[in-house]
Amino acid sequence: MEEMLKTLLLERSVREFYQRYHAQLDQQMLTQWPDFFTEDASYLVTNRANFEEGMLVYNVFCEGKKMLIDRALGLQKAVWFRDRLQRRFAGSIEITHQSEHALEVVSSFMVTESRQGEPSTLLLTSESQDSLSIAPDGTLQFSKRLCIIDAEVLPDSIIYPI
Repeated sequence: MEEMLKTLLLERSVREFYQRYHAQLDQQMLTQWPDFFTEDASYLVTNRANFEEGMLVYNVFCEGKKMLIDRALGLQKAVWFRDRLQRRFAGSIEITHQSEHALEVVSSFMVTESRQGEPSTLLLTSESQDSLSIAPDGTLQFSKRLCIIDAEVLPDSIIYPI
């Protein structure tokens, strides 16, 4: 019974972590986005065809928290795009491997996008294969986030974190 309670609490903690992650991005709080990652984390985005062929081709490749910070600042200060609002919707979140200080998690999600004067559209559907680090206080952070987008052609607004 005690082991089952630990498992349920861990699963809840992981779900809440992903909910906070998605909420921050939905609210366009880009300067806080890197806080979800460890110092040596990687953030990668590819499409399913490349992934299944074993091709290490990434549309987005960030290695280390400094690159994530640079990307977030660049998006806020240097890049201009038409106003858009994105919403992330989590599907399944499954812990596939667990050790004392790390988790492997597979999740599915989709992102919708709304632009002023246009109807909302489905931007992408995706799977993530993530490695999470567990700090001694129980805090979770991505040590690796690999997003595998189902479509072969990625939207231009993929510059925003997913």
